Amino acid sequence: MAVTIKDIAKKCKVSITTVSRTINGVTEGVGEETRNRVLKAIKDTGYRPNSIARSMITKKTYTVALVIPDICNPFWAELARGVGDACASGGYHLFLCNTDGSSKEEREQVQFLRESRVDGIIFTTQNEEEDNADIKQFIREKYPVVLVERYIKDFKPPLLVTINNRGGIKKLVDYLICRGHKKIAYIGGPKLAANAAMRLEGYREGLAANGIQYKAPLVSAGDYKLGSGYEATVGFLRSQKDNFTAIIAANDLMAIGACGAISDAGLSVPRDISVAGFDNLPLSAMIRPHITSMGVSIHQLGKMAAELLLERLSGVMEERHIFMECALSERNSVRGIKNG
Repeated sequence: MAVTIKDIAKKCKVSITTVSRTINGVTEGVGEETRNRVLKAIKDTGYRPNSIARSMITKKTYTVALVIPDICNPFWAELARGVGDACASGGYHLFLCNTDGSSKEEREQVQFLRESRVDGIIFTTQNEEEDNADIKQFIREKYPVVLVERYIKDFKPPLLVTINNRGGIKKLVDYLICRGHKKIAYIGGPKLAANAAMRLEGYREGLAANGIQYKAPLVSAGDYKLGSGYEATVGFLRSQKDNFTAIIAANDLMAIGACGAISDAGLSVPRDISVAGFDNLPLSAMIRPHITSMGVSIHQLGKMAAELLLERLSGVMEERHIFMECALSERNSVRGIKNG
């Protein structure tokens, strides 16, 4: 038979109210010695609180949600791991919702989460449209929401964690130019994704800062997936656009796709064409060649987002915007050349 709260109270010779307060972290009226005794009894007996009853008392479900666009993308999987680790440390369970980059699916997921009474939500970017009336309404209602790499036009969220997308790509352009590359092709992200637009701006700024003219034929829009990196590179190779010597992809998956297309064309990375990516996925250090990439700790990105949300759930109401700078991980997919 399952252990009940009454059994714990009887074992410790305290009231049910005292056990309930201890379980829910309420220190008022519960001495340290009593609290430790109750916690030991809970551990010894394997007692598990009734989550429904607990939520009725505390008005909390001790669950939060993470809404991501593509669970197949290792970036979001790694971010989810960071969020999950921080939530577990804070005593919260995590709902993971995948939208497949669909605005319609996201709206349906949001409705489900509202009905499920999760305590807070972390929203990441999705590719069809980043604006979302439900998110705005949540925030206006003071509902705990954190945005990660999600930019809503003309709307300033109280809790936001972002990457220096523009600056990161600009530094990547600078790095390639310092290695002798002057003709650099670029595979961008989805046209409607704000962070993709920022990364394209970084590419253009990097060229301009080094006195190199931007050439539209050397730019192709992708979708942050392997296939689009492959197809874009096939297009570059077929047209021999300006005899480029390097490719920057706006994420590592597209960079890996680019490497595949180069290999299938009978060429070599980096001997014939250098390739650099963005995000610095752990995968990029495992494949051959190892992909040079600009990025942040994705696990830390998720962890920081979750910690912001847990702070809000604990009663901290101040606005927090975290801006993460990128760092270069230099591997062997880029080589220096004497004449760009």
